[in-house]
This record gives sequence, C-alpha cells and structure tokens, in this order.
Amino acid sequence: MLAVKPPAALVDGASMRTRHPTRALLVGLLVLFLLAGCGTKLSAPELDARLARVSQTATPRQAIRRVFPIHAQTKMEAWVLQTEAKSTPESSPLSLELADGFRLGRLRRIDYIVGGPFPDLSDRLVLNGLLLNESGALPGLRIILVSPAAPTAELRQAAQARRVRIEHRPLD
Repeated sequence: MLAVKPPAALVDGASMRTRHPTRALLVGLLVLFLLAGCGTKLSAPELDARLARVSQTATPRQAIRRVFPIHAQTKMEAWVLQTEAKSTPESSPLSLELADGFRLGRLRRIDYIVGGPFPDLSDRLVLNGLLLNESGALPGLRIILVSPAAPTAELRQAAQARRVRIEHRPLD
C-alpha cells in the first residue's frame, strides 16, 4: 500500500515559522500606517488659534464676528459627519447651528470665520447652512472659509443666490 502524505505535511515547518513573524510585522506596520493616516494633524486648540488669527487679519468692517471651528478627531469621524450632513441636512446639528447663525445676516452685518482641516466637511456644512436659509437673502453675511481647498462651485452659487460674500483663506 502506498502512503500518501497530506498537503499540510508537504510544507516545511521551518519556512512556516519564518513567514509568520514577517507577516505579523507587515500587518503591524500596515495598521500603524493606517492609524497614522486616520488622525488629524491639527488639534482642536490649534484649529481655534488659527481661526482666531484669520479673524483678526480679515478686512475689518463694523460687524459681529463669530468663529466656528469644524474639527474632527479622525478622517473617519469627518466622513461620518459629512455623510450625515449630506443625507439629512435638516437633522445635522452642525448644519443647523450654522444655519441659525447665518440667519442673523438678514438684519445685521456678521462675519463668520468657518473652517477646519477637512475641506469636504467644511464645504458641506457651510452649504447646508446656506441652503437651510431658503427663505431669503442674507446681505449682511460674510463667510470666510478657512480650508485647505477652495470652496466648490456649488457653495459659491448658493452664496451668490443668497447675496452672501464668501472668501477663502488657506489653512496652512
């Protein structure tokens, strides 16, 4: 009778031992890189300080100034907030807070310095704030968007439709 070795017995045990530590090292490095890429390089106090600096260097006019930092701890948190704001703007707390603040632009001059390290999230929240004020123009409102990317065409159109002045300052 012929003895046939099962496939597991054909593999050299020594080579398996050297592969596992290498594989474990590669998996560990991959996890480390993913975690490093998920965290934001800008803490909440640093973002507050940068927005305050932009607020002080903005062209002065007799207006109320409000600073509205949009901070997320990770890219995943920013994505969740953006998805929430995109799918149901009327129930997004950040969108509602901006919309309420923007409403003052009907009666008074108000400067909103809004921004954060995630440009898509900042853009979406400001857009929602404008769209939720659908009842009329906001001629006293000026929005200074502090973001790594310029405002999208959709945001610029919404601002123009409501007679809002929007300016961009890069977040460095």
